[in-house]
Amino acid sequence: MKEIKLVIKLPELKLSFLLIIIFCLILWLFNIEAAILISVFFAFLIYSWDSRILGGFAIILLLTCFVFMIFRKENIAETIAIYAYYFLVITMVLQIVEFKKHPEVSEEEFFVQKK
Repeated sequence: MKEIKLVIKLPELKLSFLLIIIFCLILWLFNIEAAILISVFFAFLIYSWDSRILGGFAIILLLTCFVFMIFRKENIAETIAIYAYYFLVITMVLQIVEFKKHPEVSEEEFFVQKK
């Protein structure tokens, strides 16, 4: 029987702990929506995940908003549109941070490097 080892690098563990602390503080000070959105922002910032994922999620939210508008559910559609806006803002801020980190990389080299 093979023994399964849990391997977590110490810096990743510290960053995860930091994200949990940020989430709890924001949850305590504000509300669950703010805690989730700001924690997602810091997770994408710290772990350098591709910010276009959030942009795609925002587009899906906008399409969902359109569907709710068709079915005359304006309140739900407005709430979804607000969340889509939040995710688009987070995407833009992450893109700016990413291009500030790597100003020497041109746009073409950046997309080739991501693959």
